[in-house]
Amino acid sequence: FLEKKISWKYENSEHEANLNLGVGNYQAEGFKNNNLISLWKASIFSSLSSRYKIWNAKYPDFTEDSWYRYSPVPIIPGLYLKTQLSTSYFVYENPNNQALFNISLGPEIVLGNFKRPFLDYTKFSLMPGMTLKDGSSPFKFDNKVDLKTIDISLDQQLYGPIVLSSAFKFNIDYESNNYGNTLSSKIGILYQRRAYNIGLFYQPYEKSGGIMINL
Repeated sequence: FLEKKISWKYENSEHEANLNLGVGNYQAEGFKNNNLISLWKASIFSSLSSRYKIWNAKYPDFTEDSWYRYSPVPIIPGLYLKTQLSTSYFVYENPNNQALFNISLGPEIVLGNFKRPFLDYTKFSLMPGMTLKDGSSPFKFDNKVDLKTIDISLDQQLYGPIVLSSAFKFNIDYESNNYGNTLSSKIGILYQRRAYNIGLFYQPYEKSGGIMINL
């Protein structure tokens, strides 16, 4: 795999672009049956994620040290519009190929400054998305079937550096057999500091959990 990421800011917006090229031999469950199949697969993926500032509160009068107690950057209450565009193309050893184009957008709300002991930070986002598809994968794991989804995430300070973090994805395609089903879910408790965070997480949909560490 080869991957290139770039990010930049322009006026009241932030952007991140990603390009990924890959080739590999995969052994996985077939889409049309439960048998394991082994095929070579080549892929190209690109995405552009953007965050546009609609409104920001004024900087409150905090000391410099308190700004960075729980976060590497100052947290300012605000309202944002998030967008994500992505395209991908997969070619398989057999005659199959799959092309995808996805667009997602929705609001993100940040409340509080993460400086006071209780409930002083809330981040909530809602991202409906739609995927256009051409072709199909011979594998079950990467054959895109959920073409209309909604992502919901919530981070909430409980006390001091302890944060409840959650993220869910649902199928909202009326024509899909998975309509209304949960596609992925994650709930975690984080101990968050300026330079790192550590926590426990559980994924109810996948029925798995673990420890996560970010530096």
